[in-house]
Amino acid sequence: MIGDQALLPGHFRSMWFLVSLMIMRLVSSLLPRHMIPASVLFFIVAIVLKHIGVFNDERDIFQLQSTTLCYQYFVFGYLLRNKLSIYVFKKLPKCYILILSIVGTIALLFLGAKYVGSVNLFRGKTGHNLPMLLIVSYGVSILLLKFFELTLNYSSRIIQKLSTGTLFIVCTHQTAILLFVHFLNTQNRIVPALITLLIILISYCFILLLDKSFPLLLGKNKPINK
Repeated sequence: MIGDQALLPGHFRSMWFLVSLMIMRLVSSLLPRHMIPASVLFFIVAIVLKHIGVFNDERDIFQLQSTTLCYQYFVFGYLLRNKLSIYVFKKLPKCYILILSIVGTIALLFLGAKYVGSVNLFRGKTGHNLPMLLIVSYGVSILLLKFFELTLNYSSRIIQKLSTGTLFIVCTHQTAILLFVHFLNTQNRIVPALITLLIILISYCFILLLDKSFPLLLGKNKPINK
């Protein structure tokens, strides 16, 4: 008999995001007009179930814990994709928005490091200050999206390529993190950011190669030459 640990090793669940994403899309298709209330309900239920010991990340083969915790971010991304206006930016000059984005992001990251602590939604860990976690995560997301919109624009080739290769990044980033951790000093606070940049750079190079030679691996249909 194969145990749960063997079926879904804790450190190598490279496809966990795809399972969660399929469930999120299914829920959204069934409740298209109630996604926001559903995301709030799911988040509360996840916190309660984790607290009373129902959720166990090593046995959660359907990724219900990570799905219920992360569904709010799925809905947030959906609303932004559908041109949800961030009204606070509408009347500000571009230079002010850039300064606000940079300063605000740095300030929120410091607040998160000081008041939230370690977060791992995949493991059901939400830090020790839940309201601050939500403020930091949504605030940083909004500020960075606005910054990249003004500097690179959504038509940026780099952004487009990384978006095309999201599946590749999702399926390889955990293994890459483990490899880098063995060679870098993880006690240094700069290391997580460095690892992130390295993974993005390496992934981008592989995505360029796959897009040219093996587009099917990126979910594309290669045109058939007649």
